[in-house]
Amino acid sequence: QEPLLIESVAPPAVGAIDATAALVFSAAADLKARGKLDATAALVFSATADLEGLGKLDATAVLTFDAPTVDLKAAGKLDATVAMIFGAPSALLRATGALAATAALVFAGAADLNAIGKLDAIAAMAFSGIADLNASGALNASSVMVFGGAADLQNGAGAISATAPLVFGASAADLKGLGKLDATAPLVFSGTANLDALGKLDATAPIVFGGAASISSRNRIDATAAMVFGGTFDLNAIGALGATAPMIFGAPMVDLAGVGKLDAPAALVFLETADLKAIGALNAIAPMIFGGTADLKADGKVDATAALVFSVTANLINATPGGDISATALLVFGVAADLKGGGKLDATAALAFTGATALQEPLFATAALVFSETADLKGLGDLNAIATMIFTGTADLLAQGKLDATAALIFTQTADLEGKGKLSATAA
Repeated sequence: QEPLLIESVAPPAVGAIDATAALVFSAAADLKARGKLDATAALVFSATADLEGLGKLDATAVLTFDAPTVDLKAAGKLDATVAMIFGAPSALLRATGALAATAALVFAGAADLNAIGKLDAIAAMAFSGIADLNASGALNASSVMVFGGAADLQNGAGAISATAPLVFGASAADLKGLGKLDATAPLVFSGTANLDALGKLDATAPIVFGGAASISSRNRIDATAAMVFGGTFDLNAIGALGATAPMIFGAPMVDLAGVGKLDAPAALVFLETADLKAIGALNAIAPMIFGGTADLKADGKVDATAALVFSVTANLINATPGGDISATALLVFGVAADLKGGGKLDATAALAFTGATALQEPLFATAALVFSETADLKGLGDLNAIATMIFTGTADLLAQGKLDATAALIFTQTADLEGKGKLSATAA
């Protein structure tokens, strides 16, 4: 058959298009300014589907848009009992009064929902392209809300409430100025998540940020489940950060400067750079893992009942106001551990320093103190190790007040103990 030419057969300003069977448009489908589009069967647009200015779009069956452009600007309402699938790169629903979809609303391209009064989806709302929800009054999804592109929720949306997971798979998820973000299910941000100036962020399920998460100037971040930040996590000037479940920061930069308090009964994982300067208190009942640079200068306190692991650089210079570093589990410093000026370092478990260690204040280790390279303990008031103290490189203990080791004191190279007050070793 010859291809159907819409331009030549479709008169303008048609009152309604009713198709009990399939309406197939193989070329360009221009339905602007039509009163209504009702299709009991499938409406398939293989080319360009432009539905600007429609009063209503009701499809009992599947509405499939495989076109390169799906433009639904200024539509009064878009109601689809069945799935509405937009396979185009651009799906624009700007200035829509309401968007209700009992079934799945899938946008395979770009979904722009600027200035929408409300977006309610009982079923899944999937945006695989760009989801722009600026100035939305409210975003409520009883089911899954998936944004595969960029999720931009700027300019004072009233609330984001999602009983099911809110998934933002975009490169940029900007939620600045939101009044509240409440998600009973997981909030997933796979790209950039910017939550500046949020009043509150409450997530009973995990909040996952796969890209950059900037949560500066927030009053509180409370997550009963896991808070996962895979990119850049900036918590400057936050009033409090409480997470009952693990807080995982897999980003290249974890900046917690100026945080009032960081409380995580579960795991606090920093895979790369962890900058905790000027933090009032850092309390982690579960492990606190810093895989990169851990800078805890001028901290009030670092308390970790579980493991405090610093695999690269742990800089605790000028930590005198902190007065105490207590770790019931492991305090592991994989490279350089600089604890100058620290008030006290108490580790019931192992304190392992694989790089250079400069400790100018008392150091107490009930378990093993292991220094695999250079251990410089000049000026220490006291060094007490019930377990083994192993210095595989150069051990310079000049001017120490006392060195007491109930276990073995092993110096494999040079042992210079001049000027010491006392050296007592019950073991070898």
